[in-house]
Amino acid sequence: MRVLVVKMSSLGDVIHTLPAISDAASLRNDIRFDWVVEEAFTAIPDQHPAVDQVIPIGLRRWTRQLPRSGGLRDASRFVRRLRDVRYDLIIDAQGLLKSAVVAGLARGTVAGLDGQSAREPLSRRFYHETVSVPRSQHAVTRVRQLFARTLGYEVPIGDPNYGLDQRVQLEPTWPTRVMLLHGTTWESKHWPRDCWRELARSLGESDIEVVLTSGSAKEKERAEFVVRDLPNARLLPQMPLTDVMREMALCHGVVSVDSGLGHLAVAMEKPVIGIYGATNSTLTGMYGRQVITLATRHLPCAPCLRKDCQFLPLPNQNAIFPPCYEQITPERVASTLVGVLSR
Repeated sequence: MRVLVVKMSSLGDVIHTLPAISDAASLRNDIRFDWVVEEAFTAIPDQHPAVDQVIPIGLRRWTRQLPRSGGLRDASRFVRRLRDVRYDLIIDAQGLLKSAVVAGLARGTVAGLDGQSAREPLSRRFYHETVSVPRSQHAVTRVRQLFARTLGYEVPIGDPNYGLDQRVQLEPTWPTRVMLLHGTTWESKHWPRDCWRELARSLGESDIEVVLTSGSAKEKERAEFVVRDLPNARLLPQMPLTDVMREMALCHGVVSVDSGLGHLAVAMEKPVIGIYGATNSTLTGMYGRQVITLATRHLPCAPCLRKDCQFLPLPNQNAIFPPCYEQITPERVASTLVGVLSR
């Protein structure tokens, strides 16, 4: 049976789909998977042994290039490749209008979430088959149920298996090494940079080396501030996702805000301390047996699901802002991490 999976972005959402692939591969050995994914994230499905072909889509790039001929030419080439194979089943695992259109371009029976379950209900108009999955469940569970109901099996009991192949052995130069993932999209999801610096300094007192990544210029500036003059901290050079995975494989643990790389750390079976304020860890948070979530509990507005905090910074310059992080102090994060690593 040849199945096409459409889950294009973002990084965290792509990673959330891996356990469903693992479920199907373990229970249906007759299935071969192909996967349509944004070209920036091809390294993720490429690491799963049950995925035969990864079909990159440059939707974000094409949007910037149109109406120039280069974008149109690349899009046309993608559609031709997509239609080369007739699939027994096409699963839109994203539930958006754009993903439904891509699924509809492929040849075969298209399945997806019904109007009550999908993030964008109009997507159902592109499906031949629909299933209902409660929106109150975590995203990983929702995708696992979507696959189970379309492919005809029961979701296995137990922790999700992300199925990524860890090919790099742990060879730390310090007794312990951790990665601090400070970069994220929304302003409201950022833990203050002073907190990151204090965390890095505190971990040095426990002989823990810390490494930081950066993507944008703003992330690089923040990371440089965190590591400045700290002998146990360093900033990694900018690198492709595959190299980030290799660096992460060398770490004993990870501290992360709500970010795609945080989900990747979970998929690589690293102990992860997740820091949550504005977003809902229950529905879309890092999900695995080695995850400890530190989330705001003292404010009625949290999680607000807003990109920007509705409050103004307090006059007290020492106050943590956004206020939903007031109780998630560097001391609390450090003690939690050290406790996990000492087990």
